[in-house]
Amino acid sequence: MDCNEAARVLGVRGSIPSRVSLATPGFPRNTMFYVAYDGNFEGHFNRLYLVTDAANKIVSVQLVDEHPKGGCTGTSAGNWITYNFINTRLRASSLVHVMDESARDGDVIRIETRMCEPKKTGRKSSSYEEVENTKLLIPIAFAQVILHCTQIGLSKR
Repeated sequence: MDCNEAARVLGVRGSIPSRVSLATPGFPRNTMFYVAYDGNFEGHFNRLYLVTDAANKIVSVQLVDEHPKGGCTGTSAGNWITYNFINTRLRASSLVHVMDESARDGDVIRIETRMCEPKKTGRKSSSYEEVENTKLLIPIAFAQVILHCTQIGLSKR
């Protein structure tokens, strides 16, 4: 689907969208873009990213909650580095934990991440607070393109 048509269907055409080149490792280089929209999505995500190819067709969608209200449990299990694929946000310290949950839902791969960091209490603390969470939806066909690009090194050129 065309990005402008998707925005119309989603009801997010209220602002002037800006198309930004995507620099996510593994994604095809110099051919991917995103358009970001602010709003309230699924009750808690405040940002929607429509990821497009050079022809402005939607290839992926990411939702981001930049101000989550949940706590972080099970932080010792978080070992991912990337917690926001579209903005290429990475864990900057071993004190930061990134938890993930991935699943295949029909023809789509859903990757949810939660980035947690130690609470700012002024002293060393063992409790963590959730700072950002994301939900990335990638159709299987596009995931295969990413895998192919990674395997042959296209993402590095």
